[in-house]
Amino acid sequence: MSTQAGGGAAQVLTSLLLAALLGACTMPAQTPAAAADAADDAATQISSPLGSYLAGRHAQQQHDYGAAAKYFGQALAQDPSDYELMNKTFLFELSEGRIDTAKELAVRIHRIDATSPLPNLVLVLERLKSGDFAGADAEAQNLPHDGIHRFVTPLVQAWTKVGVDSMPRLSRR
Repeated sequence: MSTQAGGGAAQVLTSLLLAALLGACTMPAQTPAAAADAADDAATQISSPLGSYLAGRHAQQQHDYGAAAKYFGQALAQDPSDYELMNKTFLFELSEGRIDTAKELAVRIHRIDATSPLPNLVLVLERLKSGDFAGADAEAQNLPHDGIHRFVTPLVQAWTKVGVDSMPRLSRR
């Protein structure tokens, strides 16, 4: 009888262990959102401009441009006058589609270097979006004509001209 009782207990223990293992195997892994939150928490723990800058460079090398924008933005917040950092943050924010943040940085960059092509292009496009065709046209005249801008600048200038020329017709309606 004692062997049957011991065998029954072993069988129950084996069944419970198997059920626990199967239960553990079916538990969901960390969700991507939870992983992103964990990464966000880690990002907020960087307290030095150098640490944020290095984290941004690492994210850039890993082609994680969203994280690069975030880390460079943190470094820029701690050193707001660093022009190179401002440009890096601007480019990564723009590449991530964060136009409002990129526009704010474009304004700051424009105050320092009025000839900086990409920030100026963003400012021209923002003026077009807001309906300020004359202002966009004036700023578009300062866009460069070299490199890729040989194609982009005439196109943007044409858009501004269309807007300026259509203003009298729109006001008559």
